[in-house]
Amino acid sequence: MNFFLGVDAGGTKIRAVIIDEASQIKAEEVGGPANYHNIGLKKTITNVYRAIAGVLSKAYLSENDITWATIGIAACDSQKDHERLFGGFTTDVMAGFAQKLTVVNDTKVALYSGTLPPALVVICGTGANVYGKNATGTGAMAGNWGYFLGDKGSGYILAQRMFQTIVEHHDGIIEAPFLATKLEKKLGVKSSKDISDWYNDAKPSIHEISDFAKVVIDAAETGDEVARQLVDKTIAELGKALMGVVRRLKMEDEFNRVVIVGGLFESKYFRALFEGHVTALLKKVRIVKPLVSAAVGAAIMAKQEWSKTLSSTEA
Repeated sequence: MNFFLGVDAGGTKIRAVIIDEASQIKAEEVGGPANYHNIGLKKTITNVYRAIAGVLSKAYLSENDITWATIGIAACDSQKDHERLFGGFTTDVMAGFAQKLTVVNDTKVALYSGTLPPALVVICGTGANVYGKNATGTGAMAGNWGYFLGDKGSGYILAQRMFQTIVEHHDGIIEAPFLATKLEKKLGVKSSKDISDWYNDAKPSIHEISDFAKVVIDAAETGDEVARQLVDKTIAELGKALMGVVRRLKMEDEFNRVVIVGGLFESKYFRALFEGHVTALLKKVRIVKPLVSAAVGAAIMAKQEWSKTLSSTEA
């Protein structure tokens, strides 16, 4: 019997699963966080290892029983990131996985949560990025540059633009009374001029700021024109990133399956706007919601990676 380990290691939590050859879940474990830029490499490796040890224990298996493993992890963005993380995972406590491990950016395993390549995935939560893999196995990504260099189309940028819009409303530059009232109510402040005090006192994290994207989306859904313009801009930016990947992979004339993942897509209104926009951009497209968790997607990717090694060996 072959068993496959999948790990979805994000910035706030880790989820590890083991599946069998029929893709049936044998065990699950949670842990976290796992962004080594935030908590350091040693702590990241430790957290991932604990989650893996936990899921192995629940499945009554050892490292030797795992046929292949895939770890999809936050901050695995560059070759240097990959070398650091893969090196950390395959020395000392996890040395047994060295010859049967794939380490990738967590966006890549999200694709497998909805379908198999060739396909694309659009992530739209706190951050935003797009990944695709074509029929030849070539992959490409857009976005994933972080909050300083990019993340257009993300919940964080949408929320940030809302705050900036309300400040401009206060200064008399634009008119946004409805959105201002909704934000003031959400923050519990008397006036827009109190926003800076709220920010300095609360010191919200990037994740906490991105939660305010829901305020913009709700306002747009009720018909506020200013909010709708902000949402439309976000949708357009996601579309540009998607088409950038499509063009690089020469998938313009293919039937494209696009998996959508992330908190903003939980809004039916936002999701419908995105689907309409993408349908207008691509000739043949199907929007796909995740069928399984990203951790199970990672395990399915592990099974695919193992199949490739079998094929190359047989050849």
